[in-house]
Amino acid sequence: MLPIPLARLRPALALVLALLAAGPVRAQREGLLDVGSPLSDLLERQAAAGHLGTSVGLLPISAAEGAVLLDTLAARALRGEVALSRADAELLARYQGRSPATAFGRRAPLGLYADGVSPVSYQGDGYAFEASPLLYLAAGPTRRTAVAGRDGSGLVYQNSRGLRVAGHLGRLFFESRALENQRRPALLDYSVPRRTTPRLGFVKLSGGDTYDYFSAEGVVGYRDRFVEARFGRTRNRWGPGQGTLFLSDYAAPYDHLQLRASAGPVRYASTFARFTTPDRSAIGGDGVLPSKYGAFHQLTLTVGRVELEAFEAVVFHDDTLNGNRSGFEIGYLNPVIFYRSVESELGSGDNALIGLGGAVRPVDGVQAYGQVLIDEFVARTFFEDAWTNKWGLLAGVHAVDLVPGLEARAEYARLRPYLYGHRTEASAYVHYNDVLGHPAGPNASDAAVFLRYRPSAAVTAALNVARTRRGRDPDSVYVGADPRVPYTNRVSDVAPTLDGVAQTEWLVEARLGYEVLPRLVVEGAAVYQSLDDAERGRDRALTGLLQLRWGLPFRSERF
Repeated sequence: MLPIPLARLRPALALVLALLAAGPVRAQREGLLDVGSPLSDLLERQAAAGHLGTSVGLLPISAAEGAVLLDTLAARALRGEVALSRADAELLARYQGRSPATAFGRRAPLGLYADGVSPVSYQGDGYAFEASPLLYLAAGPTRRTAVAGRDGSGLVYQNSRGLRVAGHLGRLFFESRALENQRRPALLDYSVPRRTTPRLGFVKLSGGDTYDYFSAEGVVGYRDRFVEARFGRTRNRWGPGQGTLFLSDYAAPYDHLQLRASAGPVRYASTFARFTTPDRSAIGGDGVLPSKYGAFHQLTLTVGRVELEAFEAVVFHDDTLNGNRSGFEIGYLNPVIFYRSVESELGSGDNALIGLGGAVRPVDGVQAYGQVLIDEFVARTFFEDAWTNKWGLLAGVHAVDLVPGLEARAEYARLRPYLYGHRTEASAYVHYNDVLGHPAGPNASDAAVFLRYRPSAAVTAALNVARTRRGRDPDSVYVGADPRVPYTNRVSDVAPTLDGVAQTEWLVEARLGYEVLPRLVVEGAAVYQSLDDAERGRDRALTGLLQLRWGLPFRSERF
């Protein structure tokens, strides 16, 4: 038998010893797990590796659900059924309260980080509370083409400060956070009449090139063994990939009620949400923005290495074509009904979408997945470039621990013209100015690669590369690229994919960070953005950033 190097045994030995020596597990992280946080990423990796027996595609998950998954992972690791990288073994010990509270192997002073995760925490019989500051400070130089009258160089920055509190009382859990923000972007993308910018809601423009905005999110929920219900304002990402077709976390946070249920291999989720169309130019500076609503549900079945999902959504607004609706349509509150049938019986005035997805693990550590979304379908013209062929396709593969700590993901999406759009902007699959589905938007093809290397819990290196080709709507001509424009404004019933003004967009994000304390990260980053428009020319920017993040994940321009 060949001898096994001792260095390869150390992570496994450390995990086993920690599990054997551990007393009662202390407080888990409370509230919801941020998409992109170390714990959320850990669970996504382990699900793709087949170590959890389930997926975590309905993000964000609650901390209570995360604790159950961590217990499953720890038990399997103790029995020798799975092997964890050094970084994931360290993260597992941290989030189960079995590791020192600092990245240097020493406990923090003054009782801080008592639970190994949050600076301030307290727990008692059946309850817990935690609080942590939120900080995102970033600054650096950029080289760019002239945009909105600016020269080719300058300083960009992000200045976000806030507080997060979370906890639970028995089966009830809660989380609240607030942030004050100023941001000067490399490439300005601000809608003046609507007072918004991509990925955000209401934003004031200060000094002509700086975003000024206040953001607040909060959720309260109930969870037992089989059912979880939550109400609040936050984002959701439903799907196996970074760029899901169905419900992505690209748009601004929104108010919603969410129900979840799971039993054995079956999982179900349903969400009822309120969105808005920021028509501030019509109502002036003050006034209630018009509301529209959405209902979403997804059913997932796991059979061995295969996972199948079916999902459906409908977006609607108060004033139908007949002007006879006020408020949320009660028929969509039924969580176990086909929305398309309800929509048809109401008069087919709403925007219904339906889709299927799936994932398979051919070998442990590699997961292939895909989705198909249909917004409108006419069988006789399916193989033609008809505008009614409103569908999207997504395919991806996620590989973890290619070498210990290294994961890679590749995705491709193709989105037909007019996808996500509808008869009016008020029923479009859009919140503020952002699509609720894939961030590339309709009339586009998108390819993306994501690499992340974590040699230890304290060190992370990551690279995101995305290339998007799309057909932009020419001036005063609509070819299906903007879902906010009613499809009744189309210039032709023929709609080839990528028709219109050719655009090629590149986004490259590279970063290297060191975690000084749990979720307190010092990071260097470089971001390259390029938009090549066949008529307007090319905008591009190369930015270097030094960042300090506390309690917040990396802010991607798109993902």
